[in-house]
Amino acid sequence: MRNKCIAVVILLFALYIPDLVASPSHIRDALNHRLTVREAEVANWQRSANSQLALSIAIGMLGLLVGMLQASQNRWAKGTTVALGFLVSAITLFTNRVYTADYRTYMRCVEEAKPLIEDLREMVLMFDPDQSSDNQLSIEAEFKSKCNKFDLIEIKTLGMDPPTHESESKASGWLTLDTVQAQSVSLPPGWTGPVVQTDKSGTFFVGYAEDFSLTTARTKSLDSGVKVAAQWLIRGQNRETLTPQLMELVKHAAEASDTWFSYDSSARVYHYYTRLRLANDFRSLDVRSLTSPTSAKLKLQNDSAVRVPDSNLTLLLKHMGFSPITADIYVVEGPPSLSESISTFTKQKNTDDKYVARFKKVLPGCDGDHVNFGASTLWCFRLQESSIKPKKGKAQHLGTVGGKDLYAVGFDHMTRTIEVEVRSSN
Repeated sequence: MRNKCIAVVILLFALYIPDLVASPSHIRDALNHRLTVREAEVANWQRSANSQLALSIAIGMLGLLVGMLQASQNRWAKGTTVALGFLVSAITLFTNRVYTADYRTYMRCVEEAKPLIEDLREMVLMFDPDQSSDNQLSIEAEFKSKCNKFDLIEIKTLGMDPPTHESESKASGWLTLDTVQAQSVSLPPGWTGPVVQTDKSGTFFVGYAEDFSLTTARTKSLDSGVKVAAQWLIRGQNRETLTPQLMELVKHAAEASDTWFSYDSSARVYHYYTRLRLANDFRSLDVRSLTSPTSAKLKLQNDSAVRVPDSNLTLLLKHMGFSPITADIYVVEGPPSLSESISTFTKQKNTDDKYVARFKKVLPGCDGDHVNFGASTLWCFRLQESSIKPKKGKAQHLGTVGGKDLYAVGFDHMTRTIEVEVRSSN
C-alpha cells in the first residue's frame, strides 16, 4: 500500500511540475499565442473596414437611385422609392449598431498595427531558448510592452480615445520606452544612423549600447541618448562636463520616440538603439546655470595660496626668483578641510614656509612628480618665464591633476604674480 502511494505521488509530480516551471518552450508558446490573437484582431479590423466600405458604396448607389426615381410619376416608382429609402435607413442603422468605428478608423488602425505585428513576429523568431533566464524575461517584457501599444490601437476601434503617452510618461517623471522594434536579421531602421536629427517637430538624439543582458543594453542605450542630448544642449556655450542636474533635466524633458534592438545569436549580444525627442523650444534653452565653465583663470602672488573652484585642488606659489626667473607651484589634491586650511593665508611667509618644509620632506624635487601626503596627493611644478608669453599666446602646460589641465598663462616677476588657467581635461 505504501509503495502504491509513493508511486501515485511521483506520477502527480511528473504530470504537474513541468506546468509550474516556465520553460523556454512555454515562453515561446505564450508569445506565439499572444501574436496569433492579435493577428486575428487585425484580420477582423480589415474585414470590418471592407464590409463597411461596401455598405457605404451600396448606400451611395441606392441614394442615387432614389433620387432618379423621385422624378418619375409612375406608381411603381413611388413604391420602389419608399422601399429603397427604408433599405438605406436599415443599412445605416445596421452599420451604426454593429460596428463601433467607421471604415476609415479601421483602416488607420490596420496600418498602425501592421508594423507592430511584424515586430512581434520577429521577436518570436529571434527568441533563443539557450539564453539566460533574465534575457528571456526581458524579451517577454518587451513583447508585452509592444502588445500594450497594440491594445491602445484596439481602443480606437471601440470608439474611445487611448490615454496619451505624454500624460503617462510625465506623470512618473521618467522616460518610457513603449515603441520597441525588434529585429534579428533585418537592417536597422534609418533613424539609427545620425546621432542628432532635426525636423519640424523637434530634435532627435540616438543612443546606442550593446550587452549580453537585454535589460542592461536598454538602460545603457537610454543613458547614451540622454548624454547625446545633454551635449547638444551645451553646444556653443563654452561649457564643460555634463552635470547630474543637466542629465536629470534631459531625462525629464525628453520623450523616447523609438527603440530598436537586435540579437546576435553567435556572440549572444544585444544591440540596442534608443531615439529621444526634445521639442523645438529647447533649441534656445540657456543651460549655463546647470553646467560649469570650461576653464577658470586664477592669479597667485608669491607666498600665497588659492583654492580652485568646484574642485579639491589648492595651488600654492613659492620660490619666485629673479635669476633665473622661475617659480615653484605646489598643487594639493585632497579633502576640502585641508584645502581650506592651506588657502586661509595670503602672503604669510612664515605659515607658508611651514607647509613647504613639510612638502619638501616627501617631495624634494619640483619636476611634475607627485606623492601621497596624508589623505591628499601632492604635486610640484616648476614655472619658466621664458615658456610663458601671453602676447604670443604661449603658455606652459604644467600637468593634469584631478581631471584638470593646469596652464601657466601669465608671469609677472615685477609684481611677483603668476596667472594659472585651469581647464577641463575631458
